[in-house]
Amino acid sequence: MNIMIFKGKDLKKSTIILIAILFFQGVFANVNFIDLSKISKENNFVIAFKSIKDNLRYYDHWTNEWNYNISKQELISKLHVNYSIFSAIGNRNEELDLLLGDIAHYLYNLDDSAFYDMQLKTTTRQ
Repeated sequence: MNIMIFKGKDLKKSTIILIAILFFQGVFANVNFIDLSKISKENNFVIAFKSIKDNLRYYDHWTNEWNYNISKQELISKLHVNYSIFSAIGNRNEELDLLLGDIAHYLYNLDDSAFYDMQLKTTTRQ
């Protein structure tokens, strides 16, 4: 069995890389891990949630050059509507806050910077 022993700079470098991997692993917004049943089972919420997931490939990342067959503005409008639908729920819980944070993150990826602060507020709510 070959065991690697790190010393000095190698140990420090390896530790930093390991910490970075562990830290950044859970930082990305991903609506696929939201349990909608903890938010609502009503049909209008199911439809809105499906709409978010159906278009995820367009806004789960930021891109400098928009080369898609759908406009950013159309996606921004849909996400604004979906954000309004979910933010109108009176019973706030962690799952809902995560979803609202994800939607705000997706809007930020589409260059709707007004939602950057909103994302921070919903994802850091105590």
